[in-house]
Amino acid sequence: MESVRVVDLDPTAAAAVASLAAIGMQSGATVVGLSAVRRCPDPALLFIASGLAAGTRAELCRLASRKCARLFRLADLGVLTSRFGRQDVLVVAVRRGDLAAGMVAKLQPP
Repeated sequence: MESVRVVDLDPTAAAAVASLAAIGMQSGATVVGLSAVRRCPDPALLFIASGLAAGTRAELCRLASRKCARLFRLADLGVLTSRFGRQDVLVVAVRRGDLAAGMVAKLQPP
């Protein structure tokens, strides 16, 4: 199994996609919480808090590898989740589709 590269995402980049993540909450494209992310059939992007336990981080790396998802780590996931009123989550996924593609485009270096 191929290992997944974990990208450390800076707060500015996270803020740039936060509004899209909030839109995804309404459409069902953004999945919040570890249990929901585990059940997500088609994640394209995974955002994890840097304080996540090592075992959980390893589990999500395996999930990202199996599902061909990109994995981003944030020191403060609240930068991303505060736009949809959640400060208490440690894991967020974005399902494959146009929203995820738009987020990837915003996250690409210029």
